[in-house]
Amino acid sequence: MMRTTEIYELNVITEDPRFEGFALTVSPSILGRDSLDEDLTPGFSEAEDNPDWKQPSLSNYWTPPTVVGRVAEFNDYPGVDMVLPAFSERAINALRD
Repeated sequence: MMRTTEIYELNVITEDPRFEGFALTVSPSILGRDSLDEDLTPGFSEAEDNPDWKQPSLSNYWTPPTVVGRVAEFNDYPGVDMVLPAFSERAINALRD
């Protein structure tokens, strides 16, 4: 039996106000950087200087951050700051496997 793999690109919907997403509130870094925003986004300048650079793991320190925004119940992929993935519980359950 041949298995196929499909790849999908997720995009936050920005042109329809019904699909409003979340925005991070100003939060302190958990890695000693300037903010949580810097913890969540790769260090592009670090990666340019060091090709072996890897994003540090946040799992040992992670607590859900505070976010603001009005997300409708039907919006399964609201996103955070129009860049970071965020999924509804319904989407997580559908994608779990």
